[in-house]
Amino acid sequence: MHRSQRQQHRPFNRHAVAIAIALALGGPGLAQAQFYSVSGSVSSAPVNLFPINTSQAVLDLGANRLLVGGNALGSFAALAGAQMTVGQLVAGYGGFGTGSINVSGAGALVQVGGSGRLDIGSWGTGSLNVSGGAIVDAAVNLADCANPGVFCGNNIGNGAGSTANLLVTGAGSELRTLGFFGVGGAQVRTVANGGFNFGTIGGTTTADIKVLAGGSLRTANTTIGQGAFGPAATGTESAYATVLIDGPGSKWIVG
Repeated sequence: MHRSQRQQHRPFNRHAVAIAIALALGGPGLAQAQFYSVSGSVSSAPVNLFPINTSQAVLDLGANRLLVGGNALGSFAALAGAQMTVGQLVAGYGGFGTGSINVSGAGALVQVGGSGRLDIGSWGTGSLNVSGGAIVDAAVNLADCANPGVFCGNNIGNGAGSTANLLVTGAGSELRTLGFFGVGGAQVRTVANGGFNFGTIGGTTTADIKVLAGGSLRTANTTIGQGAFGPAATGTESAYATVLIDGPGSKWIVG
C-alpha cells in the first residue's frame, strides 16, 4: 500500500516530456542555429534583399551595399560560422543615423568586394567590430579596382560631424583592406557645391581605432586625420583620430 502511494505521487519531468513530443513531431520545438542578427534600420541597395533567413549560414548579397543605421538606429551581426558576401559595408549614415556591424566568432567570414568597401560613420555614428577569430576580408576582387568608376577605398569617419569606431580584437580576428584607408575625415558637400548634401558645415569628426588582444588590421594607403575638405568645406571643420594597438600579437600592417 505504501509502495503504491509512492509511485502515484512520483513527480514527472515536464522538460523531458516536452522534448519527447518535439522529437515525435519532427523537432519543430528545437531551436535552430542562428548565424545572423538584424535589428532596426537594416537593408541592402540597390536591391533590397531583406528580410533574410538568419538561420542560413551562407548569405550572398552580391554587389549590393549593406546599409545599417540610415537616419535611424540599426544593428547587424554575422555570428560564428556565417559566410557572407557583399559589395560594401555602410554603418551610420544620412546625417542622423546610428549603425553597428559586428562580425564575431570562429569561422565567421565576411567578404567585401564592391566599390567603396567600408564606410563606417558616414555622416552619422557608425561602428565595425571584428572579434572572436572572425575575418572581414575587404581585399578581394583586386582586378575590379582598375575598372572606371570603381573606388576600392575605405573610410572610418567621413563627413564632418561623424563619429566612427573600428575594433579588431582577439587572436585570429582580422580586417583586411586594399586601396585608400582614411581615418577621420571632415568632408562637406552641398547640393550647390558638390551635387548632394554630405557633412555638417563647421562639424567635427571623431574616429577611433583599436586593435587588441592579438587582432590584426591590414591596410594599404592610409591617412589618419584628414581635416576639412570637399567643395563646400569652410575650413572650420575638424577631425580627431585616435589609434590604440595593445596586447600580445596585436598588429596593424600598412602595405
